[in-house]
Amino acid sequence: MGMSSGSDAGHGAPMANINTTPLVDVMLVLLIIFMITAPLMADKVPVNLPVATSETPEKVEDTSPKVTLSIVRKNGATNYYWGEQLVTPETLAARMKAEAQNSNNKIRMKIRADKSCRYEDISAVLKLAKNSGVQFVSFVSSPEGRG
Repeated sequence: MGMSSGSDAGHGAPMANINTTPLVDVMLVLLIIFMITAPLMADKVPVNLPVATSETPEKVEDTSPKVTLSIVRKNGATNYYWGEQLVTPETLAARMKAEAQNSNNKIRMKIRADKSCRYEDISAVLKLAKNSGVQFVSFVSSPEGRG
């Protein structure tokens, strides 16, 4: 009665302790997998981004509000997504103006435009952003090789 100490006295008796090393190894591998895949699932709107080379990324640490505007062209129509919500061009103008006013024109807007989008659509969004008071606009693209 008791645990086996590994001596010859308990030859053939089952061991009562559990080896946790394989469990820890599996948990660490799962943690790494989730850490790698979580950022890839952040954007819900599927956009076929253009490929571009990037210079040294700008390192700006600020607390200004950030929003992502996705522009997707499907079946000849251009769809605009404010975050993950589908919006009309009129609603988009009102949203931009309201967000710019709420943040004292410090809002940072990232534009994720599909490769198939027309220049006119993107130009219209940039004009709309300028007229609404959005001062900081950046474009999101895929790194080279990932197309």
